[in-house]
Amino acid sequence: MNVPASLFYQHDTRCENPEECLLVDISTGGACVQSEFLHAEGEVLRMKCQIEDYVPMNFLGQVIRVMEHTP
Repeated sequence: MNVPASLFYQHDTRCENPEECLLVDISTGGACVQSEFLHAEGEVLRMKCQIEDYVPMNFLGQVIRVMEHTP
């Protein structure tokens, strides 16, 4: 998909401190994002994104897996 998205910490209910990322894939099983920021497994985050012409979406989810890639 490669859609721009933003991640927020769970306590940032007003979404005032976005961490820009890239939404690589999303399905009923979860979402895959690429980010410069490090997050731990089990961490709860909010994600905002807009896919094509659909209305912007806001999700609350838990980090299940983290993989570090070299540039």
